[in-house]
Amino acid sequence: MTFIATTALLHEGDHDQSTVIARIAESEADGIEIREELFTIEPSKSDLQILQRQCSKVNLVIHYSSPKPILCNDASLNPEVYGVLHRAKHLNAKLVKLTLGNGSLETVDLKTLCQISNLTQEYASIRITIENDQTEKGGTLKRLDAFFGLCQANGVPIGMTFDLGNWLWIGEDPVKSAIHLKEHVWYVHVKSADTSIFPPRTEAIEWESQRDQKLAQALSILPNSCPRCVEYGLTDCSVGPLRNHVHQMRNFGKELLA
Repeated sequence: MTFIATTALLHEGDHDQSTVIARIAESEADGIEIREELFTIEPSKSDLQILQRQCSKVNLVIHYSSPKPILCNDASLNPEVYGVLHRAKHLNAKLVKLTLGNGSLETVDLKTLCQISNLTQEYASIRITIENDQTEKGGTLKRLDAFFGLCQANGVPIGMTFDLGNWLWIGEDPVKSAIHLKEHVWYVHVKSADTSIFPPRTEAIEWESQRDQKLAQALSILPNSCPRCVEYGLTDCSVGPLRNHVHQMRNFGKELLA
């Protein structure tokens, strides 16, 4: 199993993602999630290739996270997705994470599904996934189940990034979601959310706490082969806390199999 750390969690407010590569490598994570929203300007091909080489030198697999939706409001394919995948290719990313968008799934036509399928062929080296986000349109079980059902019925090879904490963010049941969506899941974001405040705040999972029992249960339902990503802010920017969280994820899987 591959363990990923996102560039957002060590240097909050620092948009130079290259500054955390060494620390993520030292944390014993296997990979890094580069986040598109942290670029202050659109990176050039050269910028991305430099970032890729820095990651390659310390043997970090790259995943690429974008907040761009795959569907426009009229349920057509969002043309911005081509740019996302182009940037991911320059990074030599193995996986891309997008969101679903607000379009009515009832109006997604065969043309759109064929275009998505063609994308997966054109960028065959990159696994394309859709995340349950923190919105009512892009983060509900009903809509995501419907979308992946459409893809499956039409042979569109697209998977899911299952974000544990985002289900809590919008009041959905993570266990029920894991049961319904597990066959589509290719990648897991491991985090919790404090919903006692508004807006909710992303936090680390407390594996033994009653609050996060459902998250641990949901994680145990998901495929063991999926890469796991540490995706919550750490108050300490040193390597130690991140290494501890990576080890907790590894140990959690071992305990399940014991």
